[in-house]
Amino acid sequence: MGNFDITLFNQVLPVTIKKVEDELNQLTVKKGFALQAAEVENLLVERNQLFLENHLIDFGLDNVIYLAEEILREEVWGKRDFLEKLADVMEIFYYLRGNENQSISDDELIEGIGKVAAFYEGNMDRVKGYFEDHSFLEVEGESWEMD
Repeated sequence: MGNFDITLFNQVLPVTIKKVEDELNQLTVKKGFALQAAEVENLLVERNQLFLENHLIDFGLDNVIYLAEEILREEVWGKRDFLEKLADVMEIFYYLRGNENQSISDDELIEGIGKVAAFYEGNMDRVKGYFEDHSFLEVEGESWEMD
């Protein structure tokens, strides 16, 4: 069982910010930048807002870290680019998580987002548009097939 994060009441605790800041900075230092506590807090506040909008509850922070890892596998052009991509991918991920019936794992959702992002060469506006038109994904459906 993963670590629990008490954000059910839409608050971001300082200890949570510090934990996520430390974990993200272990990843971002390899790309030559570090995040500040205020930037991490903004990400977590945005995450909480996405939970409210998509009627979700999440007790851990693992998805934020995992999404960051996936983004950092690709080329990022500094801190601002990373933060924008992470915010966009979190928005898509939690939108999909809130709109599908839990038959798709987080890993499969992230893989699908990655495939669509690669198809659209990282243009996140087009990726968001794709998923607005294809919000219910099938595990073996045509949704992942990009022509």
